[in-house]
Amino acid sequence: MEADRTKYNRQGALGTACWTETSWISRMAIRYGLFEGIAMRYFVTGGAGFIGSHLVDSVLRESGQVIVYDNFDEFYQGKERNLNEHKSNQRMTLLRKDILEFKPLVDSMKGSDCVLHLAGQPGVRYSLQNPAKTTLVNVVGTVNVLEAARMSDPSVIIFASSSSVYGVQKVTPVEEEAPTRPLSVYGASKLAAEHCCDCYRQLYGLPIVVLRFHTAYGPRQRPDMAIAKWFRVLKEGERPVIYGDGSQRRDFTYVEDIVRGILTAVHRKEAIGEKINLGSGMPVRISDVIALIGRAMNIEPNPIFEKPRSDEPPETFADLKKARRLLGYEPKVSIEHGIQLYNSWYRPQ
Repeated sequence: MEADRTKYNRQGALGTACWTETSWISRMAIRYGLFEGIAMRYFVTGGAGFIGSHLVDSVLRESGQVIVYDNFDEFYQGKERNLNEHKSNQRMTLLRKDILEFKPLVDSMKGSDCVLHLAGQPGVRYSLQNPAKTTLVNVVGTVNVLEAARMSDPSVIIFASSSSVYGVQKVTPVEEEAPTRPLSVYGASKLAAEHCCDCYRQLYGLPIVVLRFHTAYGPRQRPDMAIAKWFRVLKEGERPVIYGDGSQRRDFTYVEDIVRGILTAVHRKEAIGEKINLGSGMPVRISDVIALIGRAMNIEPNPIFEKPRSDEPPETFADLKKARRLLGYEPKVSIEHGIQLYNSWYRPQ
């Protein structure tokens, strides 16, 4: 780790002691809002994944420094290429490590200005078949990250939660104060991790922000996710499957909007201690999204309709009032434009 810390010194030759001192100064400046343009040192768990790799892209574009902490789980393949363009970037360090291994996590996080905790076991349906792993990674893994952060004293910790904590709601759009009724082990594990964040905030004063992502999509998304799967099956000449009649609605949110929300939350001290929705605020019917994909690919989708699934709510719909008030958040990418962007990325693959 000493070599890694020296590498993260902006002046290189000044060594580890100077790295530690300047890191402390920058953390204090950020924590008290003295200036927002400081070059921060980010620690990103799950930084090689779908959203994490886009986050790393943005951090490096803004001259930040980043440690990517990812175990490259076998849940899905191909994450290595998500960071290919940054392999030679001296401001990125890639650590192939697991958040379930506590000591390496503590050692690696030291000196970080902020912790962006995106690592976890995703997949609503996967969680029903693998409840123990999902709970272990998402709850115990999060506690490990929080405990490591307690020892590292970052200026802010962002926890990536999910709209899955809401389940079925009678009133939409769904505010953050709405009752939580998760329908899956995945949603329950994210809610349990949120409660752990609350405990660490209250007990130790950790500067935690919980962000509830709503149906993120875009380039590099996992192959099991809806839009990626629908593109793939149409390309392979198959028919997409819709569980239900297609009228169910999802708050599809383009990954760049999610990333902007995360990075804004890093600098907004008024967001600390809050749970905040990040979504598009414009839910669309599943059948309409598949039709958009068909038009983008010049293919007639002709979907297959099957019985609705009990682990999926009929609608996800983020209320964005708090995100607008605390973060100045405003999603920019419509579903129509987002599908075009995804198609432009997907076709050369």
